Amino acid sequence: MMGAPTVGAMIAFGLRWAIIDFRMSHDLTNELAEIAQRVAATQGVEFYWLTWRRGGSRSFVTVYIDRPGGVNVEDCARVSRALEALFDEKIDRSYDLEVSSPGLDRELHVPAHFKRALGQTVQLKLSIPWNEQNVLTGLLQGLSEREVMIDLDEETIHVPFARIQRAKVVASL
Repeated sequence: MMGAPTVGAMIAFGLRWAIIDFRMSHDLTNELAEIAQRVAATQGVEFYWLTWRRGGSRSFVTVYIDRPGGVNVEDCARVSRALEALFDEKIDRSYDLEVSSPGLDRELHVPAHFKRALGQTVQLKLSIPWNEQNVLTGLLQGLSEREVMIDLDEETIHVPFARIQRAKVVASL
């Protein structure tokens, strides 16, 4: 598992993960992510990630969905409509729901995300510097249960998940 995010906590539920604000209920976040996964599957897309943040008196729930070839606006709208009533039954405060693609420069949170990014350029922000560098950018060559392997200037280095604070794909156009 990667290092803990600074704005929240990571909650595990099977192979799915979510970032939550510390003030939100772990059980409710877990339940929302499970609902989102089921709904996404019925809509022909894949649940990728869920975030729940608080801004003033409102909460913001973002559900990220994906599929091979990417998702479009209609996919996001369809999933949003399917989630609305189900989330309304569970969330007892005012909130905004957004359904989105993780994007070309998607964040990588769990090993399954890294696996899908194999062969792509990634950027890793480290909690402990490697050769005095806090940020590494290189080609993701492989991963194991405990680490990722990236090519940096013709050298493959092994970075434990525990040292990774944030990771994302570097989009190339």
